Amino acid sequence: MDERRTQQREAARERQRIRRQRLREEERQSIRDRNRQRMQQKRRNMSQDERELHLDHLRNRDHVRRNNMNMEERQQFLENMRNRDHVRRNNMNQQERQNHLENERNRVQRHRNAHNMERQIYYIGAMDVQCQFCRALRFQREQLNCCHNGKVMLPPLQDYPENLRLLFDANNAEGANFRQNISNYNSAFAFASFGANIRPPPGRGPYCFGLEGQTYHYASNLHANDPEERRYGQLYIIETNKAIHNRVNAPENANCLVSVFQKINEALINNPYAAAYHNMRDIEQQDQERAAIENVSPRKVTMHFIPGPDRRTYNNPSGNEIAAIFVGDDGAPPVHRDIIVYPIGQQRERIAYISCHLDPMVYPLLFPNGELGWHIQIVHVAQRQTRVRTKVTMQEFYSYRLAIRDGFSALHRAGKLLQQYIVELM
Repeated sequence: MDERRTQQREAARERQRIRRQRLREEERQSIRDRNRQRMQQKRRNMSQDERELHLDHLRNRDHVRRNNMNMEERQQFLENMRNRDHVRRNNMNQQERQNHLENERNRVQRHRNAHNMERQIYYIGAMDVQCQFCRALRFQREQLNCCHNGKVMLPPLQDYPENLRLLFDANNAEGANFRQNISNYNSAFAFASFGANIRPPPGRGPYCFGLEGQTYHYASNLHANDPEERRYGQLYIIETNKAIHNRVNAPENANCLVSVFQKINEALINNPYAAAYHNMRDIEQQDQERAAIENVSPRKVTMHFIPGPDRRTYNNPSGNEIAAIFVGDDGAPPVHRDIIVYPIGQQRERIAYISCHLDPMVYPLLFPNGELGWHIQIVHVAQRQTRVRTKVTMQEFYSYRLAIRDGFSALHRAGKLLQQYIVELM
């Protein structure tokens, strides 16, 4: 039945097309004038409600038609509209042009008035309802799965470095520059690269982080092939002034301040990943000195990051706890290793998205004390474990981490960097 109706409509359109071609231009113009007068008379006789219904019908019809167009049809439609308006304006006399301009001014004014109207404010209340298990805050009617009714209980993040904390609150040039360029500062001090096809949404408005495709992260070798192109962990084994010089002179950090770099560098002195790179460098130097004395070739030094260390005791991880350093054949490297850092010349190691080292290595400003991300050895609270599942899932872990609680939280104060962190989790 639908196919038959379609065929009938197509046949009717074809008959109309043939009939129009036979008409002379004067007859076509006469028909257009009669139709225009008929529609004007019809609109004048409409009530306000009928006029609104008619306009809604036209808008919906045009909306459906535009949605069904492909790109080429849409471009042709816009071009026809421009040409039609151009011809219509050229054919107007002085009075018609004045009326047209007046109607346009009235339309723009109505549009502005609609936006300037006082809008009704809906107040959902204060965020002051606390979870009885993990003390996460929520609104009165909000359904928040922060700790899954007490099944997940993670240790709080360690105290945030005071000099970094002041940058979030400082009402001066340093504080404003830090908050505005926090993603650049984080990337400058990261231990691993952040690679993605970043595509912010078009148009004006507040900052919004967006990307297409997958993200990928690589841990760098201990040394760069070119000393002037040191990046990531390679900057933690050289002198502080040289490291800051490299970071400041990077093209992407043109808007960053040296004083802010110095404060961040001071705050990350005790970072366990910085300590791990220092340990690897010290061991490499010791082996090179030994080789020079014994007149032999230096042995190969590698650093293996350990996947999911034992976190049943939630102390701050140290450099020795997150990574093991192996020299030549001195001991067997672990069969299950997460990331390997080589001295130089090797292909960079890609970090898996399920690695517990991903968060602290890519986001040192969010986790300056090296708190590990999710790993499979985190278990549910013993009293609330079930037979089906005893381990904390990745979703449960990050639901707990992202919940808002009393006290200072660099995670929720990070602005642009928080958006990047959440988008990468999704």
